[in-house]
Amino acid sequence: MKKILLTVILSVISTALLISSVLKFYSSEDENLYIAVAGPAGGSGSEESFGKSMAEGVQLYIDKVNAGGGIAGKKINILLFNDKNQEKEAMEAASEIAEDSRILLVLGHGSSPASIAAGKIYKKNGVPALTASADAKRITQENEWYFRLLSDNGFQGKFIAHYAYNVLKKTSAAIVYETDEWGTVFAENFETAARDLGMEIKKKWAVNSEKEDVNKDLSKITGELRAMDDPGLIFLAVRADEGVKIISAVKYPGAKYIIMGSSSFTTDFLIRKLKTYPLEQAIPGYYSDDIHAVSPFLLDTADEEAYRFRDDFVKKYGKEPSWVAARYYDAAKVVAEAIKKSDIRIGGPVQNNRKEVRAALESINNPEMAVKGVCGTIYFDKNRDDTGTGLSVGMYKNQRFVPAFFQYQASDPGQKETSEYLIQIEGRVLHKTSMVYTGIKVNEISNLNIGQSGFAADFYVWFRYKDEFDDMSDIRFANEAHPISLGYPATSRTTADGISIRTYHVKADFRSSSDFHRFPFDRQTLYIRFRHAGLERKHLIYVPDMSSQASLTDDERGEVSLNPQSGWKINGTEYRQDIFSDTSAQFLGSDSFTPYSQFNAEIHIERQGICTAVGTFLPLIVLLINLCLIYFMPPEQQNLRITVIIAVLMITLFCHQKLRAEVSAGYMILTDYAFFTLYGLVLMSALVSLLLFLFQKQGNALKTKQILRAGKILYIAGTATGVLLMYLY
Repeated sequence: MKKILLTVILSVISTALLISSVLKFYSSEDENLYIAVAGPAGGSGSEESFGKSMAEGVQLYIDKVNAGGGIAGKKINILLFNDKNQEKEAMEAASEIAEDSRILLVLGHGSSPASIAAGKIYKKNGVPALTASADAKRITQENEWYFRLLSDNGFQGKFIAHYAYNVLKKTSAAIVYETDEWGTVFAENFETAARDLGMEIKKKWAVNSEKEDVNKDLSKITGELRAMDDPGLIFLAVRADEGVKIISAVKYPGAKYIIMGSSSFTTDFLIRKLKTYPLEQAIPGYYSDDIHAVSPFLLDTADEEAYRFRDDFVKKYGKEPSWVAARYYDAAKVVAEAIKKSDIRIGGPVQNNRKEVRAALESINNPEMAVKGVCGTIYFDKNRDDTGTGLSVGMYKNQRFVPAFFQYQASDPGQKETSEYLIQIEGRVLHKTSMVYTGIKVNEISNLNIGQSGFAADFYVWFRYKDEFDDMSDIRFANEAHPISLGYPATSRTTADGISIRTYHVKADFRSSSDFHRFPFDRQTLYIRFRHAGLERKHLIYVPDMSSQASLTDDERGEVSLNPQSGWKINGTEYRQDIFSDTSAQFLGSDSFTPYSQFNAEIHIERQGICTAVGTFLPLIVLLINLCLIYFMPPEQQNLRITVIIAVLMITLFCHQKLRAEVSAGYMILTDYAFFTLYGLVLMSALVSLLLFLFQKQGNALKTKQILRAGKILYIAGTATGVLLMYLY
C-alpha cells in the first residue's frame, strides 16, 4: 500500500511539474512581440529582389534589438506575408494580419497599389502600417493609420523638375509615364513644377505595362524620341522593366540624351537587365552611363552610422544593401522606438495595443522627437510622411550607381528662398550641396612607430568636381603631427564635360591611435583624415572616388611601400566619409554643433611573420619551464628552489616593465594575462616551497610527497587557465 501511495504522489508531482513547464513555455511565447512584414516574395525580376531587400533590412535591425535583450525583455518576432505586389493578394494578406491578435503593426507593403488596397483593411480594423517604399500620395493622405518613411511621388516629381532646371540646366523635357495612379501623379507633379519653372514640355507618352502589346507602344515612343532633335530631359515615370526597354532603344553612340527616372531605377534589377544586352556586356556603361535617378538612400553621402549598417549587412547577407534594405532597416528602428513608448499589455485587447503604437508613431512629428536612422533624421509631417530625410540624386558610371555632383538636402526653413543655393518644394527648403569625389593613393608609409602612435606618409590626394572648389588653402588634416599645406597641384586638368581634376603630392607626419588589446597578435589602422575648414557639410560632401587610381597619371600609380624591417605589412585600405562636428561654438555659449564632411583613408596593417610573438612569449615560456623545475627538485634543496623562484620573479618583472614601456596602453592587453599567470604561478610555487620546508622540518615524508604532487597538478592547471584566458580575450 505504501508503494502504491508513493507512486501516486510521485506521479502527481511529475504531472504538475510537466504542466508547469508547458504553461511556462507558452506563457513565455505569449510574452513576445509580433510585427508583420508584407511585400512580394518569390516571383521573378525586380519584385523578387525588392521583397527580399525589404525582409533583409527589417530582419537585420530586429536581430540587433533581440540580441540586446529585446524591448523590456520581450523579443520581437517577424511574420512574413507575401502580397505578390498584387492588390487582391495584398488585401488577403492585410485581412490575415488584422485578424491575428498577436500583430501590433505592419511594415510594408512594397508597392503603391498593394499599399492602397491593403490600407482599406488596415483603416477599417485599426492596424498601424508603415511603408518605406510605396510613394503614392493617396496612401497616407486618405488613411490616418498609414505612415510613410520617404517622400511621396508628388514631391519626387517636383523635386526632379527642380533638379533638371537648376542643376542639369534643362529648359525642356519629354515625359514617358505609366498610366496607373503612381505614374500619373508622378508625371503630373513633374509637369506642373516644370512649367512653373519655365520649362517646355515637348511631348508626353503614356505606357500601360499591363497591355499584351506594350512592346509595340514602347517601340513607337522610342522611335519618336530618337527622331526629335533635342527632347531635353527625358523623364521616365515608369518602372525599371519598361525603363530598360526605353533606355536600350534610345541610347546609341553620339546620343546626348539625359535620362532621369524614379527610385525604381536604383535597384540592382536595372543593371542586371541591361547586362543581358551584348553591347552593355562588351562595353560596361554603354547603355547605363549617365542615367540619373532619385534615391531615398546613397551610402556614399551618408554618415558613419550608415557605414556600420553597410558592414553589418554585408557580413550577414554577403552583398551590398540597396536603398530598400536601408529604408526598411530604418522602418524597423522607428517601430521599435514606437513600441518602447507604447503602453502595450500582452494578452490585452489587441485594438488598444495597436492604438498605443499608432499614437507613439504619430508623436514622432518634430526634430526633437526624431529617430536617427541610417538614411537621416526621421520624423513625420501632418500627413504622416517622413520629412526629416530627403532624396539623393545618383547617376550610373561603369555600371555603378554613384552620387551626382550636386545634391539638394534639407535646410533651415528660416533661410530665404531667394538664395541661389536654395529651392522650396511643398514648404520644404532644400539647400544645394556640392559632391567632391576624393581619393588617396598611398605611395609609402615610413617612420612607423606604433608604440608612440605615429607614422609618416607619402601619398597623392585628388579631387574631382564641377564648378569652383577651393581645395588648396582650406583643407585641414585632423590627425596631422604638424600643419600641412597642399601647395600647388601636381597635375590639374578639366575634361570635355566640365569636370575638374586636381592631384596633390603630400609628404607629412601623422598621429594615429593604436589598439594593443591583442598584442602581439594585434592589427592596427593608420588614418589620414581631412575636412574643409570653411565649407560646412550642407555646402560640401566628400565622396570616396571608387574609380580609384583612374584619376592619376601613369607615373603616379603603384603599390604601397612599407619597409619590411618595420615588422608590419599592408593588409588593405578603406575609404569613407563621415561627419566631423565642430564644437567650438560651445565655448561661445551655444549648444549647437557645426557639421563638416570628413574624408577618411584607413590603411590596415598587420604584424609580419611571427617574430614579434616569438620574441614576446619565448622568454615567458623559458621562465615557465624553469619555474616548473622546482617541482622535480629533491625536497631538501630549498635554497636552490628559492633561488629559482626569486630569479623567475625578478626576470618576469623586468620583462613586463620593458614591454609596458614599449606598448603604451592604459588597459589590459593580451600579454598581460601571460605575465599575471606567471606571477600567480610564482606565488603558488613560493607557497608550495614554504609548505615543503615546514613538512620536511617535521619529517613528514608523506605530506611532502603529497604537496609536490598537488603542486604539479596546480601548476599545469594554472598554466592552462592562463592560456585559455588569452585565447578568449
